Amino acid sequence: MSIYYDLYENPDKEGTEEQKLLHARVVPSGTYTTKEFVERVSMMHHIPHAQLVGAVEAITDELQTLLSRGYIVEFGNLGHFSLTLSLEKEITDRKEVRSPSVHLKNIKLKVKQTYKRELNSKMDLERISSPTRSNMNISEKNV
Repeated sequence: MSIYYDLYENPDKEGTEEQKLLHARVVPSGTYTTKEFVERVSMMHHIPHAQLVGAVEAITDELQTLLSRGYIVEFGNLGHFSLTLSLEKEITDRKEVRSPSVHLKNIKLKVKQTYKRELNSKMDLERISSPTRSNMNISEKNV
């Protein structure tokens, strides 16, 4: 089955009227819920459903615990999870920083190169026009 993509204009950063560059973006085929994903894995790999549900919950809980203690967590061949932080305001002097002004920004997943290569070798890309796309001002002659 193909992965469908569409082309979008890059945002105009400086208000110039130059021809905008394009970037490709996947048009999602849908979304798997946790329940649907667990059912699929259970069926495809012959693992009891209840065990998978328990494992997903345990992994999610333990991942949160380890991240909250400052660990980077490696997750099999997929990659590793880590935290990114942000400051409340722009600061130039280290002495101005207080713990309450530092916040969790995001949880980052850094995917391993081997995983990306394996996925890339399995992909079949096909271009379509996204049915949900609001940015419809790219003319076909520019593409």
